[in-house]
Amino acid sequence: MRFRGISRALLRALEARALERGNTRCTLTSTETALRFYGSNGYTADGQPVGNFGTSSGYPMSKALVTHTR
Repeated sequence: MRFRGISRALLRALEARALERGNTRCTLTSTETALRFYGSNGYTADGQPVGNFGTSSGYPMSKALVTHTR
């Protein structure tokens, strides 16, 4: 199912739910493999790599959430 937009749709749904709950920022720890995906979805590096995530480091990232008005 790669490259069919499912991951992007799930991420958007999670961000929408976070906004509904009053959150203004999403934070996550990415794998090295997923860095490009999150970066293309507006997430930016949020500190130095930390600990171990499986066999590699985790990369803290965050994104400010904004409410879209029409």
